[in-house]
Amino acid sequence: MISFFATQITQAQTKEAQIAKIRKTYTDAKKEVDNNGKNGHKNNVLQFLNYDQERDETPVSMEDIQIYYAYDQSEPKPYFITQKYKYGDIDIYREWLFDSSGHSLLFIYEHKEQNDGKPIDIRYYWNDGNLIEKVSTTQNLEPDYHFILYRISQQFVRMFETHMNRDL
Repeated sequence: MISFFATQITQAQTKEAQIAKIRKTYTDAKKEVDNNGKNGHKNNVLQFLNYDQERDETPVSMEDIQIYYAYDQSEPKPYFITQKYKYGDIDIYREWLFDSSGHSLLFIYEHKEQNDGKPIDIRYYWNDGNLIEKVSTTQNLEPDYHFILYRISQQFVRMFETHMNRDL
């Protein structure tokens, strides 16, 4: 029984330490994003804009994806991705944070403005491809919603790699 509680405490400390490290990485990444293209810093951002014109009764949508990257041994690696998405009256803003390899997801943030005007904020913390913590202002989420956002991040990484590796 004592070993069970000791294991639980160790796991909690490990999880808290992992989340603290992710938060520090996030703070550092946001500083890099804010300095991107300023004060002698290189402008290392790849932007994709998607617009959907109104068809029949389909609301107009707009998507702005910005992939911030750094060079690791002359290879570009994405470290931070933002997505602003507007579909009709719904506004969504998302962020994805990656480790220095550009492939291991650490954090997802999503902010939505609902039709009733109430905002929803969701934060997901990841370690080695596993969800370790979810913090949300709502409980009305699909059970696998975090995997949907995880898959979207992988699509953006593939878009980035395809664009950066194309022959110009």
